[in-house]
Amino acid sequence: MLKFSLLASLLMVLYLISILLISIKNSLIFKQFCVKLHWKNWFFILCISYGFQYLTFFSGTQVVVRASLLKKLYNIAVSKTLIATSAEFIYNLIMYCLSFLIAVNVVSLSYPNLSFLNLIVVLMILISGLFFVMLRYSQVFIFLKNLLPLKLWKRLNIFEKMIETFIQECSGSKITLKSLLPIFLILLMISILNGLWMWVCSLLVGAKISFIQAYAVFWIPFLLGKLSRIPLGLGVNDISMYFLLDLLGVASPLALSMVLIFRLFFFIITVSLGFIFFMKGRYFRLIYSKSGIS
Repeated sequence: MLKFSLLASLLMVLYLISILLISIKNSLIFKQFCVKLHWKNWFFILCISYGFQYLTFFSGTQVVVRASLLKKLYNIAVSKTLIATSAEFIYNLIMYCLSFLIAVNVVSLSYPNLSFLNLIVVLMILISGLFFVMLRYSQVFIFLKNLLPLKLWKRLNIFEKMIETFIQECSGSKITLKSLLPIFLILLMISILNGLWMWVCSLLVGAKISFIQAYAVFWIPFLLGKLSRIPLGLGVNDISMYFLLDLLGVASPLALSMVLIFRLFFFIITVSLGFIFFMKGRYFRLIYSKSGIS
């Protein structure tokens, strides 16, 4: 019982550290777009927005709640939030692809027939690289607009005004190699931390897998869930995680327990913290008002 309590506490600590790292990362990303917001403010906002996201099961909820809080508490324009969030999405996508690449290689060491998945990952990295070029050099948008047929461009360009604002803001952004380095260093730490979180889950149920295998067990189902377009990857993430654990030699009851603990524990922590921070919102706003937007 003591071991279970210690490992459960460790999961909680690791989750809080990951939110802390994401808060610092978001603070640096928004700084690239001339918005200075302290990581303490971000910690508060992320806890609430993630809580709402897990209650509704739609990732878009998190963006809406985040934009609303930033506008209400710190008077940051919604367009500015969406632009910085787009940059965050691209940085995250690069991390997802690289983490997935490492995870697939870990599995393919034991199962060489699965190595063809590396081709898919390479394509994903190339696509994420293209998006990064689009972010840095707004001329690419103009090139695509001239290249694509007008009818197709209008179909793709649903939020035309947002795209125009995005181009204007990107041209005036402070995206440099120096500003990107700490962001990607934090993303690397988050990637490792997620693998560590999964490894502690395996210790909790008594499954004998290494840290690098736990890393693969987190990232392969995670990205498959993202690609499925199902809210929070529900079902896809869980089933692929179960079969991957089975592939690595974990007994079925332990694999099922691990999937359930991962899903339920994550849900309970996220929603609980979101509720606590939401109820204490006014109090935290007073504390952090001095370190807010400048």
